[in-house]
Parts: sequence; structure tokens; C-alpha cells
Amino acid sequence: MSGSTTQHTETTGRPQPTRNTGQKIAYAFGNLGQAAFYNTMSTFFITFVTTALFIDVDKTLAKRLIAVITGLVVVIRIAEIFIDPLLGNIVDNTTTKWGRFRPWQFIGGIVPGILLIMVFTGLFGLVDVNTGVFMVLFVIVFILLDVIYSLRDISYWGMIPALSSDSHERSTYTALGSFTGSIGYNGITVVVIPIVSYFTWTLTGAKGEGQAGWTSFGIIVGLLGILTAWTVAFGTKESTNALRAKAQKNGNPLEAFKALFQNDQLLWVALSYLLYAIANALRKKRPDARIVYVKGDDFTNELIASIRENRNAEFREKYRQTDILLMDDIQFIAGKIQTQEEFFHTFNTLYESGRQIVLTSDRPPREMTQLEDRLQTRFEWGLMVDVAPPDFETRLAIIKNKAALLGVQLPDDISSFIAENLTANVRQIEGALNKLLAYRDLLGNQVDGEAVSRAVKDMLKKYNEFVPSPGLIVEYICRYYDVDEEQVRGQGRKRDLMEARQTAMYLIRRMTNLSLNDIGKEFGDRDHTTVLHSLDQVEKKMRSDPAYAEKVKEITTNINSKK
Repeated sequence: MSGSTTQHTETTGRPQPTRNTGQKIAYAFGNLGQAAFYNTMSTFFITFVTTALFIDVDKTLAKRLIAVITGLVVVIRIAEIFIDPLLGNIVDNTTTKWGRFRPWQFIGGIVPGILLIMVFTGLFGLVDVNTGVFMVLFVIVFILLDVIYSLRDISYWGMIPALSSDSHERSTYTALGSFTGSIGYNGITVVVIPIVSYFTWTLTGAKGEGQAGWTSFGIIVGLLGILTAWTVAFGTKESTNALRAKAQKNGNPLEAFKALFQNDQLLWVALSYLLYAIANALRKKRPDARIVYVKGDDFTNELIASIRENRNAEFREKYRQTDILLMDDIQFIAGKIQTQEEFFHTFNTLYESGRQIVLTSDRPPREMTQLEDRLQTRFEWGLMVDVAPPDFETRLAIIKNKAALLGVQLPDDISSFIAENLTANVRQIEGALNKLLAYRDLLGNQVDGEAVSRAVKDMLKKYNEFVPSPGLIVEYICRYYDVDEEQVRGQGRKRDLMEARQTAMYLIRRMTNLSLNDIGKEFGDRDHTTVLHSLDQVEKKMRSDPAYAEKVKEITTNINSKK
């Protein structure tokens, strides 16, 4: 493997840091206004809407309009999960003579600044003239404001590798941006009421926080946003030897979403993220919501402590009065009689009162042999999601995208090498890329095959848990059942043949990273629903037939022994 596509400055030793103090100041100043702008939109905008925007509108109508706007904010925050990767791709594929990121600082300064002023003026008074037209235009303006601001934010943090190829300098830029961002975010909180009150009194003679004061506040923040963004646009210069290179075709957002919906495991992960996003949005809407997170073994330990210290009532109030209960590794309560008894009543209390319960485990409830039947049944009432490691194509896409975010341009052969050998999970891939980046920065070496092998050798597949190939599993199944491999992969309906085929599908699912669609392709291009039915049949038979369960266990052990 060759590292010929790496930048020249990377192949000739460690790059020397620059001393461009002015550029650092300009970059740091940018996040001062950006963070103030964000806090204004995420916090004080809602205050403005609920207290001043509809002050001259009929109260009943005002309540409806406020509900629409707050609902719009929630929807946009959820939509950002899917929109932000697309916006990041737009930034990555920007090519101008001014660079990739600086044009978005220019645009991201003036457009959101003007739109913010429009919002805080009630679209220049339209709210008091025609509420219907106002709401239509407001939705358009607010969505455009949020999208362009997101492009500014993405380009701001994404441009760091383009400002310096030295890791220490990049850390300095990050630290400066975070520092000024904290000042901007908290500073706007300190000055908002004095500004609004002062201009309300100056312009109208009234005390309090009126429309005039909020309009003045919006103008100030909008101008600050423009000034700070343009400081970055005109006060920085992207290096010609930037570490972040233009995204290749693998970064195409359409391809990313195609991969998402073609991979059932990754789709479920995405849906899980969506669920957490909804929960987060609800938390912002209901800051008083009681949310409890606990691990299964910690729940047991806490229960024991409450019994020992005679705090049973306090323990039960904590878990039975919460609005959302998140319990990780629920399988650890299996076999613990008193813990199961306590959780059974907690579950019933929360379920009957319509509260949210989210549980995670390393296996489905039916496979927790020491879990009480009444708990197994209840756990199966809700939506069950199987999260498995991503397939090769998805791993490759993740590697490319993560590398771009870290400022590393990886040749295709290097990316494929990592995707082929690191198969456990996404965290393992991220760890490998971080290690590779540190290895390069410390030693000044180019990113080639040898560097990758040395940097992540302890993570490579040959050092990991044995993962059999689908062919090996099918081969062993055929020998065990004394059937022909062609028959197992074919359409035969004999009882022994169907059992062998379904068992093979089950073990491939449990022992490899293949998706349901990929497993179906191993057996004559069967549909994923057929595979799902086979998995269900095997699990049912294992529960009802101990001899068959032992057979599956024996086959699994024998396959693993071949490593």
C-alpha cells in the first residue's frame, strides 16, 4: 500500500507551527458572536415569542401561534439529526478561490444576521398586520435561518485543519474557540435583560421588556454575528497544504442515506438516535421532567443499600416517581430474586401511569434463562431493537467520514484495509483512527500500510475474537446434519433440511456481522423476512426443546474451536 496521496508537508517530517497571532485572534473572535447567536436562538428567542411577539394579538390566537412556533423549534431540532450530515457534505465539497470554509463564514454571518433581525421585529411589523401571512413567512425565514447558521457552525469548526497542519496549533485553535464561545454564550445571558429593559424604556418610556427592547436586542446580536463571522472570513487564510481534502464520492450524502436504509442494523441505530433526540427535545420543553439512568447491577447494589439503611421508601420513590427510566444492562438483574421482585413492581407502576421505560441488554429477554417469566413477558411488550456491528460498506463509509472530521485524508486502499480488519464496532474504528493520527503527529510519518499496521496492530482482527465465515458455518452444519450444502442453500422443504437451513441462518446471524439481507443472499437470495422467520423459529424451538438447544450450543462450541 502506498501513501502517495498524502500531503507533501506530511511526508517530509513533522510540520512546523506558524506564528500567525492575528489569525488566531480572528478565529477566536468568530465564536464569540457565534455562541451568543446560538444562545439567543435556543433560549431567548422562546422568551421573546412567549412574552412580547404577540402582545397585540388576540390572546386565544396568540396561544395557538406560540404553540406552532415552539413545535416548529422542536421539529427542526429533530430534523437536524439528518440535515447536519448533508450540510457537512456541502461544506466539504465547496470549492472556491477563497477556500472551502471562509465563504460559509461570510454567508453564515450576513444571512442569519439579517434573518434574526427580521424575526425580532416580527418580520418588520407584519405580525400585527396579517398573522396568517406572518406565520407562513415566519416558518420559511426560521428554517432558512437555522440551516444557514448550521453551515456557519460546521464550517467554523471544520476549518481548523485548514488553518494549520500542526497538531499543537490545531489544539490551540480549538481551545481559543471554546474559550471565546463560553464568553459569548454566558455573556449574552448577563446582558440580555439590561439591553431589553434599557431600549424599551428609551424608545417607549415603558418599564419592563417590551417589543422595542427585544427588537433592539435582536439587532445587536444580529450585527455581532455578522461582525464576528466576517472577522473569520477576512482574518484567516486556509493553507494550501490543508489536511482536510475534498470529500470523495464516498462522502456523497445520497450514498450515505442509501447505505443507512440498506443496512438494517445501522437503521435501527439511527432510529435509536432519533429517539434520544426526541427525548432531548422534550427535556428542553419540560426541564422539570424527572429522568433516571441506572445500570442493572447498580440497581441491585442500591436496593441492597436501601434495605441495609432502612431507606426502602426513598428508593421506591426515586424509581417509581420518575418520568423516564433508562436502565442499561438489564440482564444483570436475572437470577436475583429480590431485585426482580422490586423491579417488577417498579415496571408496573411506571407502565400503568404511562411513563417511558427504556431498557438495554446483551441478549433478547427470551434468552435470559434466569429472568422471571413475568418480567420476560413485560419486556417483550415494547419495541425491541437488535443493534449489531455494521457491514463492510458501512464501516468503509464511517472510516472515510471520521477521517475527514479528524483532518486525515486516507487513500482508498488504507481505508479498505482498516474496514476489512476492524469489525467489532464503530468505537473500535474511531479508536484506530485516533491512534493513527497520534502516531503520525508524534513520529511525522506518512500514512501508509506499514504505519496503519503498526499503529493499530493490537486492534486487528487476528487479535480479536474469532469470527467464522458464513461458508464455514454452513459447511459445519452440513456435516453435522449429513446434508448436501447445495440442498441447504436451495429450496428443499424436508424437515431435517429446513432445520439445518434455519440453524445455519441463526448461527450466521449470531456469530457474524452479516445483515438479514446479506444472510438471505447466502441462501439463494431469500428475502430478509424469510431470514427473520427462520431466526424466530429457531428461538422458539430452543425454548420448547432443551435437546435442540443443547444441539445448537454444541454446534456453536465446535465452530468456535476451529479458530
